[in-house]
Amino acid sequence: MNPENLNSYPSHHSEIDPWELQQFLVGLGDWEITGKRHMHKSWHFQTCEQALQWHGMAKALCERHGRDCMYNLVHVSNGRIETDIFNSIQGYLTRDDLSVAMMLNTLETEIKYQATSD
Repeated sequence: MNPENLNSYPSHHSEIDPWELQQFLVGLGDWEITGKRHMHKSWHFQTCEQALQWHGMAKALCERHGRDCMYNLVHVSNGRIETDIFNSIQGYLTRDDLSVAMMLNTLETEIKYQATSD
């Protein structure tokens, strides 16, 4: 599902029903959903530089969209970053949370594509 399609919904902050969540999961790929308000993904880049470039862009994106994202950089020297999205305000994941996750996936694709075209 394309993040632009999310704008057609009447409320980005309403809770997602289980069927709709399954549709989002198809587009989210490796994201794991734990409980009603937490998502996790482990990112793997070829270099530390790529991982840090993604991290800087991801932080800016999440801040711009007001999402609660946490990053674990313990293994960034190996090109790995762990990311968690929490929605502690509503207490459940919203379309906005899932949209940001899709945008983070797009950032990953862009970073990796740049590396292969350089």
